[in-house]
Amino acid sequence: MEITFDVETIPTGEKLTKEDFTPPGNMSKPETIALWYQDKVPELIEKEYLDRAKSTYRSQVICLAYKIDESEIGVLWGDERDIILQFEKVLDPYRNKIDGATWIGHNIISFDLPILRQRGFKYDISLFKRINLKKYDDRVFDTMERFFRPEKDYISLDELCKFLGMEGKSFDASKVYERYKAENIQGICEDCKNDVQVEWNVYQRMQ
Repeated sequence: MEITFDVETIPTGEKLTKEDFTPPGNMSKPETIALWYQDKVPELIEKEYLDRAKSTYRSQVICLAYKIDESEIGVLWGDERDIILQFEKVLDPYRNKIDGATWIGHNIISFDLPILRQRGFKYDISLFKRINLKKYDDRVFDTMERFFRPEKDYISLDELCKFLGMEGKSFDASKVYERYKAENIQGICEDCKNDVQVEWNVYQRMQ
C-alpha cells in the first residue's frame, strides 16, 4: 500500500507585540532604540508569525491532499480537526495495512508525518499516534531525503523536478497564507492536489 500526501498550513495564535522584543546589546542611545522599535520590530513580528506556518506544532492545517496507491487524488479542507478526522476515515478501510504502508512525499520526514502524529495526540486518533517513522525507514519514501541520502541538505520539490527534467510545482507554498487571507481556498486545494501528483511522479522516477 502506498500513501502519497501533502499538507498546507498557515500560522496560528496571537502575534507577538513590541514588548516581546529586546533591543540588540550594542544599542544604547534612546533615539537609536526608539528607531529600532519603530522600523525593525514590525518586520520581526510579521516574520515570526509567518514562520509559524513552517512549524509542525505552531501551524494550522487548512488543506490535505492524498493519493492511495494509484487512485484519484482526494483533497480535504476546512477546520483542522475535521480534516484530520476525515483523513482517518479515508484510511480506515486500510487500517490493517497501515503499519506496512509506504508513505510518499517531499520533506515528509521532517514536516508532514510529524504533523499527522502530533495531531493524532491532539485529537486522540490512535491511527496517527502510531506513526513514528524515521529517516532511512523503508516505509517512507521522502523524495528529498532519498535524493540526498546519506548527505544532509535541502532542495525544494520544484528544484528537484527541474533537476530531473520533469514538470514541477505550479505554486510557491510560502504564498498559502496570502491566498488564505484572500479566501482563495479552491486555489490552495488545487495546488495541494498538484503537489501530490508531482510527488507521485517524482517517486515513480526515483524508484
